[in-house]
Amino acid sequence: MRSIYYLLIALVVIAMLVIAEMAHAQGMCQPYAAFVKVLKDKFGETSIGKGLAGEVVIIEIFASPETFTILATRVDGHSCIIAAGKGWERVAPKPVEEEL
Repeated sequence: MRSIYYLLIALVVIAMLVIAEMAHAQGMCQPYAAFVKVLKDKFGETSIGKGLAGEVVIIEIFASPETFTILATRVDGHSCIIAAGKGWERVAPKPVEEEL
C-alpha cells in the first residue's frame, strides 16, 4: 500500500512538471512576483490556497469574485499558469461524512 502511495505522488509530480514545461513553451511563465502583481492589478485576484506537489512544485490558486488562475511555482521562484478562467465560485467546505 505504501509503495502505491509513493508511486501516485511520483506520477503527480511528473505530471505537474510536464504541464509546467508545456506552459513555459507557450510563453505562460515568468517570475512569481510578476504574476502576483499582474493578477492583483489587472484581475483583482489574490491567493486563496496553495499546496506542495511533491518536493519541487507549489500549486497555488488565485481568485477574484469573477476569475481564477492556478499557478505552478518551482522552488527557484519560476511560475507557470496551469489554468485560468471565469465564473469562480467559492463554496464552503463540507464535513467528510457529508461527502461520502
